[in-house]
Amino acid sequence: MGLDRVQILNEQTGSKVFAMFNPEEYSLNKDNNYASQAIPGLTSPLLQFVHGNLQTLDMELFFDTFSAQADVRSETGQIFGLLAIDSNLHTPPVLRVTWGTLDFRCVLAKVSQKFIRFYSDG
Repeated sequence: MGLDRVQILNEQTGSKVFAMFNPEEYSLNKDNNYASQAIPGLTSPLLQFVHGNLQTLDMELFFDTFSAQADVRSETGQIFGLLAIDSNLHTPPVLRVTWGTLDFRCVLAKVSQKFIRFYSDG
């Protein structure tokens, strides 16, 4: 028995997007910002904590519609749609990404596509 597919829930609309295939890996990242002040006579600057940054989740999703002879952009367009700004709230939707024990509440910051297989008509 394998893992269920990655699910992305749009908390504003309740709509769900599922990845066609689960990612091989994902990365969770978190960091803090510090200010440094050089002081003459000291061998290194003084550091002062400024603020923490948001935690980020990076994953690569794979979509394959070649054997179905369908345009993969119909699938990937759902992901791009999650970047849309709500005209009433002036913000993109809050999302919940779940997969196995991963439960990550977020907003989508960046999407990029790479196309690797094509039909003879392009």
